[in-house]
Amino acid sequence: MFIKFKLFFIILLLFSSQIFGQQTITIKGKLTDKKTNKKIAFASVGIKNSNIGTISNIDGYFELSFTQKNNYDTIFFSHLNYQYTAKKTSYFKDDSIYNIYLTPENYKLEEVVVTSVPVSEILLKAINNSQSKITVPILFNTYYREFVKKNGVYTKFSDGILDFYIKGKPKKIKHSLIVKESRAFELDNSSFEKLGSFYKIEDALFGYDFKNIRRFFKEKNFDKYIYSISYKRGQNNNDKKIITIKPKKEAKEQLYNAKVIIDDKTNLILKIEYDFSKSHQKYADTVNVVVAKARRFKDKTILQYKVSPNFYTISHIANNISIVMWAAGNKYYLDFINDLIVTDFKTKEIDFNKKKKYKNRSLYENDSNYSYEFWKNNNTIPLTKEEENIIKILNKKTQKTNVQKTNKIKNLHKSNIQTNN
Repeated sequence: MFIKFKLFFIILLLFSSQIFGQQTITIKGKLTDKKTNKKIAFASVGIKNSNIGTISNIDGYFELSFTQKNNYDTIFFSHLNYQYTAKKTSYFKDDSIYNIYLTPENYKLEEVVVTSVPVSEILLKAINNSQSKITVPILFNTYYREFVKKNGVYTKFSDGILDFYIKGKPKKIKHSLIVKESRAFELDNSSFEKLGSFYKIEDALFGYDFKNIRRFFKEKNFDKYIYSISYKRGQNNNDKKIITIKPKKEAKEQLYNAKVIIDDKTNLILKIEYDFSKSHQKYADTVNVVVAKARRFKDKTILQYKVSPNFYTISHIANNISIVMWAAGNKYYLDFINDLIVTDFKTKEIDFNKKKKYKNRSLYENDSNYSYEFWKNNNTIPLTKEEENIIKILNKKTQKTNVQKTNKIKNLHKSNIQTNN
């Protein structure tokens, strides 16, 4: 009997150590330029030997959460303009905010270079090469958030934990979405703003198939742009190609400025930036939207990609769209500001329940639907003090508006009863 009890106790002890040994660890820090002490925004922060990661916010702050495993012993920090830096997890001993200093990469810039091959062809080869390296099928775990401003005042906010299932072929992918947790605060739900977000939420993860940059190579667009190339020469063969795309002056339509940064060694795209050219904004078209007319004059987009020994994936999408609308004799300016970061991904043993596929246009239809405070300890983008204040104000005003609506409905119901009596 004693031997059986002893054996049971040993098994229980081993099982308990496995359970409690896998506690969630959260590391907090701020990334700073070692030479200038300036904050470093949108740097990648991740765990070596895993797909888990996040980014620093506009003030350089980050929060990285993970379940402890034996091989999760190194945290890395990377940014295109800085040297790769790594720290042992044992360096972070408590929940203090650690200052991490990154050393600027000592690039030597070579101005516009003359090449024997057309620059557009160099870019197209990089796009084709990058597209051939993406993995499908794949399940992306992501965090998404959006701020909406109307006439310079914040009127909406939504965020959520979203799973995107990507399938198909690299050149023709399809994606499905599950919203696991979400919250939304909405002050203005007038008829022309019921679209919620500018894009459908299922389209929030874009750029994985490079369709956005291929627009420059469509036959009708190709001759409207000027392509140029320069190089950043770094240490240890850390060279980058920078391809700049600008519209020709004689093109009489709304066109983009774009910049593509390519790793010279692997010929993989690391970053894509584009926005409407200011010199061509006067050619923007006015279109009919619901019961209004609208003109889009800003479409600033940043796409960042991550290269690891085994995978090449998208890591961060930032998008800022501004439109002017005319409705019921009034003029409105709307700004849609959103971010999506990939916090983890799977390529094997993918568990995606099609029955839970999200079908609404935006997160606003889902309202605040969450089981825990998902915006904490989930590798989300840390809020700045200004953003925290905006969300608090929107939350209070939304609650007040909902109470007023409820009271109005109750009073109307009471009035109908009295009339009937």
